[in-house]
Amino acid sequence: MVDREACLIYFRQAIAEPLSVPPWSEWWAANDELAAASFPLVDYVRLKHRRLLGAQQILQILGELPPDYAPQSPLTSGSCCRCGERFLNDPAAAETGETKCNHCGIRYVSVHGPEQE
Repeated sequence: MVDREACLIYFRQAIAEPLSVPPWSEWWAANDELAAASFPLVDYVRLKHRRLLGAQQILQILGELPPDYAPQSPLTSGSCCRCGERFLNDPAAAETGETKCNHCGIRYVSVHGPEQE
């Protein structure tokens, strides 16, 4: 199925190198109908509501990602691993070691915590 493969290519790239593809909201706006035609209803709903996390789950079901796959931190990848939107670093995050995605609201904590002097 060529259409489905086009979606899977985007999913793989969005997870591996998020800044090399459009953010999820742009891709979804252009490919909503393609996804509806390419995936069973349960997977379409998964993608619509879980966004990039849903795409990750589909790749795990297909065996392309291990069940214990841990996505890159948005602080290093530049993209939220849940919603697939570009991640805007908050300058206050450097002080607190914590920030949140402006799109989905998930909180991220730096592994290293705030910079110590």
